[in-house]
Amino acid sequence: MAKVASDNTKSCFDICYPEHSRLSSKIYYFKKKNAKIWDNLTVEEKKERARELRNMRAELCKLPFRPLREESFKSLQYVCYADDFIVGVIGSKEDAECVKHDLSEFLKEKLKLILSEEKTTVTHSGKRARFFGFDITVSRSQDIKRENKDGSRRRVYNGVVKLYIPHEKWVTKLRELGAIRIVKDKITGKEHWKARHRGKLMNLMDIQILSKVNSEVRGFYNYYSIACNASSLNNFSGMMKYSMLKTFGAKYRMQVKKVKERFVKTVTLPFHMRQRVAQRKQYTTI
Repeated sequence: MAKVASDNTKSCFDICYPEHSRLSSKIYYFKKKNAKIWDNLTVEEKKERARELRNMRAELCKLPFRPLREESFKSLQYVCYADDFIVGVIGSKEDAECVKHDLSEFLKEKLKLILSEEKTTVTHSGKRARFFGFDITVSRSQDIKRENKDGSRRRVYNGVVKLYIPHEKWVTKLRELGAIRIVKDKITGKEHWKARHRGKLMNLMDIQILSKVNSEVRGFYNYYSIACNASSLNNFSGMMKYSMLKTFGAKYRMQVKKVKERFVKTVTLPFHMRQRVAQRKQYTTI
């Protein structure tokens, strides 16, 4: 492991592909040459040269600027919290296996702990690794974004570390709270999600039920708000809201439609505070 961490004499940022450099220089001198004679060109010539410039820029965007990793460059980073940790290795799969073996030996000899082989895996950065409830991956996207004042287009997403919310996390949360039940179709085998009332909340005051649901949605969203696909929690919030409406329906023995008519579409509840009547709405966190 010390060898992996110390062998960092050369970085991939020091290397640039010659094909990209040559085409980039060609575009620069092409623009410089045409800037001098642009006013003397005809409309057709301007269109032709502008088309040629667009084609060269499109070709440049297809060429890699530098390698994601230089073979001779190796590095190691790790994050540890309590008994959970993740180790990032810039190197080959053999280097990662070596680090895993060294960690296993250290924990066994020094701390008298056994590293779980099932939970400890070597995962390529292009795939997703689970850590602290997030799926972590390194993007290989070639999408282009306009940057700077000159409107230049760059591939800013390639090689960027991204966090994602696992689908099963918010589904499991809904099932733990008893907010949904999943029914399978006997013929097609397709799953159908149905919101259900929460019997444990029925004996609470209306404002307490609303506050409870708000805090659960808000807390779950605040934790996962840094994820790239945080908008997927719209489904979580929607199911929680409908489960809350069903809880009010079960409490007052009425249909959800009647609950909406009684508490208005925004789901507001009147409550007394400092000798006046106020209203509290359900949070829309996403």
